[in-house]
Amino acid sequence: MCTSFVLNAEKRFIGMNFDIGDRPIKFSHTNDGRLTIFQSDSGTFLPALGMNKNGAFMNLQMVEGREEGNYRRGKNVVHIIRLFDEVLSGKLDSINLAELLSEKNIVNVPGHSVHSLLCTNQRETFIVSPGREHMDAGGGKVQVLTNFPLSQSASNYSTSEPGMDRYQIVKNYLNEEENNFSIDKGFEVLEKACQSRGDYPTQLSLIFLPDEKELYFSIKRNFEDRFCFSFDKGLVSNVESDQSWKVGKKGLLLSDLMPESNF
Repeated sequence: MCTSFVLNAEKRFIGMNFDIGDRPIKFSHTNDGRLTIFQSDSGTFLPALGMNKNGAFMNLQMVEGREEGNYRRGKNVVHIIRLFDEVLSGKLDSINLAELLSEKNIVNVPGHSVHSLLCTNQRETFIVSPGREHMDAGGGKVQVLTNFPLSQSASNYSTSEPGMDRYQIVKNYLNEEENNFSIDKGFEVLEKACQSRGDYPTQLSLIFLPDEKELYFSIKRNFEDRFCFSFDKGLVSNVESDQSWKVGKKGLLLSDLMPESNF
């Protein structure tokens, strides 16, 4: 259960709360300029979200499944992890992506149902929903995604939809602050929308600045203690100290960044 957003202002801000049960989470940075964030599921690290040095971003958020989006093979079928890989590797630009979404059926991988906030390096935004109609939000200023399908008619939205409360908190905040948004305001709205109880507490909160090629993040709702990943340097650094950690393909665990007592 996650919350993500994109704000296309003078600068572009992409934010996300990664809400999931307590488990190992790691960053992996590859030579082609991709940063992928993985979560451990029964000992296997699976991708949860990623971005690249050119400014593309894509995540995988839980949503109620539909039969039409179930995993299957076929000539006109692309599973969402393949799409994830091709977006972040730079194989798909905005034109090719729009064509693929209109011509191919995007399906889930076995045992999962997700939808995605997908931001291209040309400031376009898509909501990719296996088994549902995809949304091309173009270069619109504000887009928010939680855990209910945005493809359904707005008149069908209910306050009981999964994540509707978080959706409204973030959407209203962004609409009010869009003209003077900042990293601090990004963390402020993520704190307002974070979860601290239940099965899906917020484990990671992040603000991606594509123009600066930097990702700011905090761990386990500790919003005052921030880190920054630089694509140019391939390093994570603590914003308040001179500590830094190299991030390579093998990956850097979040637990390596925090005192042992916090994990």
